Amino acid sequence: MGSDRNFLCVEPVADASLDAVEARLTEGDVFDLWSDQRNDTLVVAGYGGGHEPAAEKLRAVGDDVQRAFLLHVYDTTMSSDGWVYERTADGLAELEQISGEGRYGIGVVDYVKREYDIDGPR
Repeated sequence: MGSDRNFLCVEPVADASLDAVEARLTEGDVFDLWSDQRNDTLVVAGYGGGHEPAAEKLRAVGDDVQRAFLLHVYDTTMSSDGWVYERTADGLAELEQISGEGRYGIGVVDYVKREYDIDGPR
């Protein structure tokens, strides 16, 4: 069994507490590996589980999120999938799904930084 990982980068809405969002995301075992706050962005990480449990966690805090980047890295194939979300009038909407290769999803992380100016996990 490999050690697939999920990373979620969240930019909260203006009146949301980054600490409160972090507490809600790290509750349970989806994002239990580590978390980091830098500037106005929160990054959380966890092992395994596929991307759907991570996406469910994101939807659970969606009211507090302006933009998000979810990255699932497949350890055994050295590939990754990423999803970019942004707040719309109807809630949090998926803007794009990206697939790529490279260690720890670096190709997808670099693309999201270049195209959306969202800092992914480093």
